[in-house]
Amino acid sequence: MIIKSSFQPYKTIGNRKIQNKMGSSIIDNILVFKTNITNAVQVASLAEVLDTTDDIEDWNIDIQDCDHILRVVSRGIGTRDVIASLKELGFHCEELEG
Repeated sequence: MIIKSSFQPYKTIGNRKIQNKMGSSIIDNILVFKTNITNAVQVASLAEVLDTTDDIEDWNIDIQDCDHILRVVSRGIGTRDVIASLKELGFHCEELEG
């Protein structure tokens, strides 16, 4: 089951661009993580943080995947910031490189 955030101020164009409401495009940063988030209660806790972080444009998590994959589309926030935020919530999070 993939759970998608409801916060979507930008529209995805292809895989690598996001178009803002004014029509200008910016390069996005797609971060992918392995987590231990397994249920809707944990996702709700995560959403409280990710939905209110200005530099996160969009995110989704697949809690049925064996690695509970979290994908974050960001502008300016880095891998370490996401990992630190999840650790503060008590979750395990590590970057998947590929």
